[in-house]
Amino acid sequence: MKKKVFAIIVSLAIVLGAGFAVYASVNKDSGSSSGRVENPTKTVDDRKVKEKQAKKNKAVAQKKKAVVKKSKKNNDKKIKVKTKNQKKSKSTTVTKKSNQAVARNSSAKRPFRKGATHKVRKNALKKSQKRTNHNLKGTTTVKRKGHSKSSTSNKAKRHSQANHKASTTKPKQVKNGVKISIYGPVKEGNKAFVYKDNVAVHSGETVITVLKRDLDRRKMSLSYSGSGDSIYVKGINNLFEYDRGSQSGWLYKVNGTFPGRSCGSYKVKNGDVIEWLYTENLGNDRGTKVKG
Repeated sequence: MKKKVFAIIVSLAIVLGAGFAVYASVNKDSGSSSGRVENPTKTVDDRKVKEKQAKKNKAVAQKKKAVVKKSKKNNDKKIKVKTKNQKKSKSTTVTKKSNQAVARNSSAKRPFRKGATHKVRKNALKKSQKRTNHNLKGTTTVKRKGHSKSSTSNKAKRHSQANHKASTTKPKQVKNGVKISIYGPVKEGNKAFVYKDNVAVHSGETVITVLKRDLDRRKMSLSYSGSGDSIYVKGINNLFEYDRGSQSGWLYKVNGTFPGRSCGSYKVKNGDVIEWLYTENLGNDRGTKVKG
């Protein structure tokens, strides 16, 4: 009897053990299946993170691209401005060089000339100032050194040239002071640098005295050399001897007549009308002739 009971108990233990083993196995499979269900959720989250990061990277890349584009635009603008400034600077330099060339050419027309031919012409012009009925002022070379005197203003400005021409008839005299007119080259229209300026005159004053007074007032340039009876004018208003050829220079008339002596010795009086005339061929274009 005891053996039967014992056998039954053993059988029950075996059955219970087998059942527990089956239950444990089922629970394990269920747990494993639950773990596999969670993986898709994690994959979706990872994908969202990656998409978000990709969008962020794309936004950063677009921002960088915009910055580069803006920088390139600014550089292009700077290059255009620089090119424009360079062209302007180049144009200014060309203009400056052109003006310097013109100045050099103008200066080249008044060199200190050497040689017997020039000396003969110079002496003839000097003699003509004393013994002919005209005074050629400024037919000597423009020599800036030595005893040459000048009341030239370095900042002299050219005044507008009125459309007046030198009269060929005897001018009407004025009552108070003197009248002064200055005319440029005939071939350039015989335009007046100065037209009938009224200048006060004092006892004993000469043509050169009143000319200096008038030009100083106007701030126009005057260049002459010598003193007293040997004074002769070389340039007025930056127009010098030899500027229009080897026979060009300045003449003057008083009351329609060429005095035939130095402007430093000819005394003026109230009512005189003085005209300074630029000649290009020793006075022929002014109705007179310089004799040797």
